[in-house]
Amino acid sequence: MLSNLGRLSLTATALAPILLVYGAAIFFEKRIWAVVLTVVAALLVVICHLLLRHMLRHGMAERVEIESIKAKDTEILSFLVAYLLPILLGDKVTANPLAIVVFVGIMGLVFFRSDIYHVNPLMGMLGYHFYAVTTTSKITYLLVTTSKEPMRPGGLVYRPLSQRLLMEVSTELPSPRNKGT
Repeated sequence: MLSNLGRLSLTATALAPILLVYGAAIFFEKRIWAVVLTVVAALLVVICHLLLRHMLRHGMAERVEIESIKAKDTEILSFLVAYLLPILLGDKVTANPLAIVVFVGIMGLVFFRSDIYHVNPLMGMLGYHFYAVTTTSKITYLLVTTSKEPMRPGGLVYRPLSQRLLMEVSTELPSPRNKGT
């Protein structure tokens, strides 16, 4: 499971596009700040990539049988509207940087407390897809995977990231050794 630091890191990386958009909005008035915001956003992209790689490689892998699956990649698109607010507000935001700080703070708190830190455009840009999967036990999870077709015979091999969030790690689990031979 993700620690609070992991959740906080994913939340921060989910907000990186806001920094890029705001940096673009203030570029002609405050170039130094625009560059700083762009560098911070780039660092968050690297952190997101490293964090996802770490999650794929560490932790106990488990297998579950999937009954149904539904694509959820469109959730990311709904949050892009919030990322466009600095551009849509134009001079009002660039005149008052405190507004963007408050906006980013509120968005971050909502992401973190609502456990929606996975709604992260950077993950989509890095090739991850999101699916609502229902197990044969009738429990629904959100699955994060690089696969475009995660439904396979033999079930899904995953690592739990939270109580309702799973990350697909591979299609194979090592088979237990046969003790009877």
